[in-house]
Amino acid sequence: MNKKTFLLIGVLLIVLSGIGATVSYFFSKGTLTIEAQLIYKLSGPQPVGRQYFYLLDRDPSLPPKDDAKFQAAVDGLKSETDKQTMLTAGVLFQMVYQFRDKAVNTDQAKTLINTLAQTKIAWQMHQVAETQTDFKGIGQFQPVKPGRYWVLGETPTIEGVTIWSLPVDIKRGSNKLLLDQGNAIISK
Repeated sequence: MNKKTFLLIGVLLIVLSGIGATVSYFFSKGTLTIEAQLIYKLSGPQPVGRQYFYLLDRDPSLPPKDDAKFQAAVDGLKSETDKQTMLTAGVLFQMVYQFRDKAVNTDQAKTLINTLAQTKIAWQMHQVAETQTDFKGIGQFQPVKPGRYWVLGETPTIEGVTIWSLPVDIKRGSNKLLLDQGNAIISK
């Protein structure tokens, strides 16, 4: 075997080992593709386009007082005003879950618009991925380790807001989840 052949085999092995590592990385992870839509009686399914959805590593409905990451984030703040803002956001975010499985009137629903944006400081320490849906209502989260996560998202509606906070078990490979009013915690 001459020098060129030996060198070529060495380069080929390095390239293949790199590809193998990349393939191994992606096959040890799971991706989640969501399709978000609102179903209307007269017009049928309408995509929830250009909205942000978040993948969290903790159930956001659990009280912040039981959350070590939340408490550490509050303790890490220097300003009392910042601490109060974060604690208030945590309480406000918990209020959303009081509406679960209850009829929400239009006025209540309108007060909940942008709740996720207003309370993000209370749950962002649990965010592991983020996606924005396209105009067809489809979004894909970056690959994550297999396990249990929660999909969090909201969209304004004609009469108020729809908010999702849904557990999902992500397995290796490709996973899909349909979001509509049927699995939202609030939809008006």
